Amino acid sequence: MAVTFTHDVLVPRMKPATPRVVIVRVNDIYGRSVGGGEETLAHQLGMNVVDVIEYDSHVFDAQVIAGRIASDRADVLWDVSYLDDGVAIWQALLQQGVKLKAAIGTSSAFCMLAFSQRLGAGSIGVYAADKPDQDISPDALSPAGRALLARARSAYSAANGGASMTIPAVAGFVGGWTFFDDVLNQLSASATAESIRTAALSVDVPVGDSINGGGVKGGAEGALDEGQNMRSAAVVGQWQGVGDMKIVYPPAYATGIPMGMTASP
Repeated sequence: MAVTFTHDVLVPRMKPATPRVVIVRVNDIYGRSVGGGEETLAHQLGMNVVDVIEYDSHVFDAQVIAGRIASDRADVLWDVSYLDDGVAIWQALLQQGVKLKAAIGTSSAFCMLAFSQRLGAGSIGVYAADKPDQDISPDALSPAGRALLARARSAYSAANGGASMTIPAVAGFVGGWTFFDDVLNQLSASATAESIRTAALSVDVPVGDSINGGGVKGGAEGALDEGQNMRSAAVVGQWQGVGDMKIVYPPAYATGIPMGMTASP
């Protein structure tokens, strides 16, 4: 999502026309999976990835990482970090005055309220790619999706003291609802690992019917993406005030429009 957003939305606004991209990623299976996917797609789209910086989240020097990003003369940063290290790296970029045309956090840490609260005004302008929360634009939902979201919101609020559904809550609901309503309901015999697997691969939920604006359809058997949800929902948000994130992409999900970064870098 971060790569597509950069390519389709940000790059057309930028000079040079082919900006210099740097990927920062934690050196575990998560960071390498997300960061590696970004690098592969970027190359397919003809984007200029000039450096990939890996680090150990238990032992790292944020100032060194920021200095390397500066020496790379990065225009765009894609960062796959956890909350503490993501905040530390961004603080180092701010302290060193590293100027970027755009920065996109590509892990859930950058969508967390704690990220903006800990950085204050320094978070404003930072993009974050993740999954939707309950404040999704109704344009992304079908009538069935809107009705189901209303039911989910009501039930969640009643059980959690009036709280709103966060990104993890929405994602958890989608997974649970799919399993209990779409998978188990298809079983005609006893539930076994194989019967559940077969039922899951046959689920066909149209885009917009899930409460996050996505749908459910597994990758074909034998394909590289077998079992992966090919209709999963993802969005890009932007911190446009301290604690105030607007969804800016894709258009059907948008609750705001991208703004220029107002803080250094």
